[in-house]
Amino acid sequence: GYGRFGNVRENLQLSKHHFSPFVLYKDGAVDDMIRGLASQSSQKFDRFFTNEVTDHLFQGDLDLGLDLVALNIQRGRDHGLPPYNDWKEVCGMKKAKDWRELIDVMEPQSI
Repeated sequence: GYGRFGNVRENLQLSKHHFSPFVLYKDGAVDDMIRGLASQSSQKFDRFFTNEVTDHLFQGDLDLGLDLVALNIQRGRDHGLPPYNDWKEVCGMKKAKDWRELIDVMEPQSI
C-alpha cells in the first residue's frame, strides 16, 4: 500500500494472502491499499499472466500452487466450450489447418 505522501509502505504478494484478509485489519491498511490502487498505472495489456496466479494460486505453506489460467481453460472444456479453432470460424476467420497458421497468435517457439 501507499502512505499519505505517495511513499510505498508495503508490497503485498497475492500468493501470500489468499484467504487471509487480516493484512487489511491493520490501522490505515485499507486506505493505503486504495491509494496504491488509485495511483498506480495499469500495465499494458498483453497475453501474459503473472506467475502469482499461474504458479502460486492458493499455495499457502506448500511448495506448489494451482494455475488459475489452466483451471479456467479446463472449466471451459467442462462446460462444453468449443476449441479456439472453432471460435475462429464463428468470428468469420479461417480455421487453421496446421500449427503454422497460428503464427499470428502464438510465439514461433511454441509452434
